[in-house]
Amino acid sequence: MLSPLLLASPASTAPPRVRRLSLEAVPAANLTPAPLGVAQAAWQDPDGTLWIGLGRASFWAVGSSTEAHADAGYAVLDRCREALAALPGEAQGVRAFGCLAFDPAFAVDPYGAPVRLAAFAVPRWLLRLPAGAVSRGGQVEAWVACGPEEPADQLDLEAAAIAAWAARVAPPAPVPRAMLVPDDADRLDYQEAVRRAVSAIRGGGLDKVVLARPRFVEAAGHLPPWPLFLALAHRAPGTARFLLVDPDGGAFLGASPECLVAIDGPTVRADVLAGTLPRDRDAAVDAARAEQLRTSAKNLHEHALVRKAVLETLAPFTATLSAADDPRLLPLPNVWHLHTPVTGALVEGATLSRLVKALHPTPAVGGTPREGALEMLASMERAGRGCYAAPVGWVGAEAAYLAVGIRSAHLRGNRAVAMAGAGIVADSDPASEWLETERKLAPMLAALTGGAP
Repeated sequence: MLSPLLLASPASTAPPRVRRLSLEAVPAANLTPAPLGVAQAAWQDPDGTLWIGLGRASFWAVGSSTEAHADAGYAVLDRCREALAALPGEAQGVRAFGCLAFDPAFAVDPYGAPVRLAAFAVPRWLLRLPAGAVSRGGQVEAWVACGPEEPADQLDLEAAAIAAWAARVAPPAPVPRAMLVPDDADRLDYQEAVRRAVSAIRGGGLDKVVLARPRFVEAAGHLPPWPLFLALAHRAPGTARFLLVDPDGGAFLGASPECLVAIDGPTVRADVLAGTLPRDRDAAVDAARAEQLRTSAKNLHEHALVRKAVLETLAPFTATLSAADDPRLLPLPNVWHLHTPVTGALVEGATLSRLVKALHPTPAVGGTPREGALEMLASMERAGRGCYAAPVGWVGAEAAYLAVGIRSAHLRGNRAVAMAGAGIVADSDPASEWLETERKLAPMLAALTGGAP
């Protein structure tokens, strides 16, 4: 059994005490999931490295959803970095995991429940499984952490507990059958919203708006986040896969192909990801689709808007900045994307919070100009976004990676809701944009319902 009393100990806002370990672990699918009441985090890098965190040793959060406190959410990122930078060498590699809300002025999820403006935590137990160990197990790196005010022998207790947990094989958790909730108005409402957005764009003042739509799922019993995360991770190779579970049981998980911002020492990276066409099982048709996307005037225009905005946003924070003139094709299991990586050298004073606040939301998930697009989203979208399309990821002392929280879902009890959006420009076709959101939703809905993507 896990030690819920250890893992559920109150978290501190001070830097934790940390011990680094090497231990034997079973494959990730055989690990015991966290019990209700214990926070859990998981993150799988695009290269397959899997990080698993349980409990909270240090926790920084902003719960208010008022406009006056919006900056406090971004400031959490710097507080995490400062706390981790103060730790000794044994703690190098420790990460804090979490996310922000998409819109500080409307921080509610698609069910209408409030979400925090920001929440990041250093887990009490943290495992790092290289790609090979995810499926085979073996010797892995781990850290245990506790608050500075806890007893001197607390790290000994945590170390013994995590070693026992990591080596124990647990039976697979049952996943109840889940079904899509019928929504007869979904297609018609979304296509009407696209028509209204196109009309507004053609009328001037807006170049692009990204309209998102929810898709609701219900199951006969509790939807367990950990096996659902593993199922999603298997279906979405090459993406940044994430899972955040609150002690109250609410969860946010996804597999994002888009990096909002990553820093590694003085280097910064961001993705421009805009322009989409579906994949096809037939190789010849699939190649033709890729070429169609590469030469599509509509998709190239949409991509250029995002590229311009990202470059202009990063320019004040960088001494050098580079991006290819033409986008490359990014193949995902069910869609092709136009993709332009952007890299640069940071200037002094370019904090993570300032970078994220300047970049989020990019035109790839909000629109351009930003303020006008967000006003349109607030009036047209059927549901709050919560953490959908918001910054989600990890923060370390010298590095950080925040993905755009797309291809994601909120879970609570026996319910889940996935969201997906499409970039609307002046020549967008409502039927085509609805189909684009269907294809983007497919991997998540397949993971939730056990169907084929």
